[in-house]
Amino acid sequence: MTKKYGGNVFKGLSRIPKDAVIPTVRDLAKNFFIPAGIKYAILGSAGKKETSGDIDIGVCPRSAIHLAVSIEKFLPKIKKKFFKGMNMLSIKYPIVYGNPRIEYDGGSWIRQKKWVQIDLMITDDLKYTKFGYARDKFATLLLSKISTIVLPFDTEEIDDGIGGYRLTNRFYFANSHGLVTGIKKQKYNTGTLAKKGVYSDKRALKDPKRIIDILFGPQAKESNLKTVESIQKFLHSGKARYCIFDLDSFPEITHVHYMHYTPTQIEKIDNYISNELYMS
Repeated sequence: MTKKYGGNVFKGLSRIPKDAVIPTVRDLAKNFFIPAGIKYAILGSAGKKETSGDIDIGVCPRSAIHLAVSIEKFLPKIKKKFFKGMNMLSIKYPIVYGNPRIEYDGGSWIRQKKWVQIDLMITDDLKYTKFGYARDKFATLLLSKISTIVLPFDTEEIDDGIGGYRLTNRFYFANSHGLVTGIKKQKYNTGTLAKKGVYSDKRALKDPKRIIDILFGPQAKESNLKTVESIQKFLHSGKARYCIFDLDSFPEITHVHYMHYTPTQIEKIDNYISNELYMS
């Protein structure tokens, strides 16, 4: 997962070693999540790599206000910053080591105290949020591209007399929103279509099992979607299917039909991985 702020919100931060992630999160749970009655789940790669620049945690409070009030009550001295647009609260929290790290200061033995940034991402669905953030940026981009290749869409060209624009009813996948369909409006500028557009009439699906089923069929598992390599391997295994359904029924799909990925579709996906994905 690519983060906008990373570990740069506060000064005096350190990378946290893998074996300190769980003790640190447990300490935060003891001091904050449990007494405040807030459900939580570790997201992203913290605890999997040897060191991490920060820890992402999905939190499910009653509301953003409940989170803000609770953290002031239980952790009043902790530095914090709230990002409204990202629905995220960043805090500077002391690293707790499984085996306390001791250093000699020249005169006595002291316990070393270091700090890590923890980003609390507010969600109303921890199960989906954990699924959504279980992959890096490139796997997420690939899933979004696959959805545009195999799921239904309609395109309409509009001539408004001042360049015109294109309306495309299409799908995309996003970590925070799930599998989304909406109408993408792209303007023409001197005959060139803008790469970016504005979405309207969006409808989202956040059930991980159904998202996997729609994009890859009943034989796919969550582990098949973890990385670019695992996605590509599953597509070439011959087990991949995608869902055919009435676009107007999404996300409440009742009647479905599965189709094999065609050689042309797989070739498009392979070409995207080779030529475009890592340039995004």
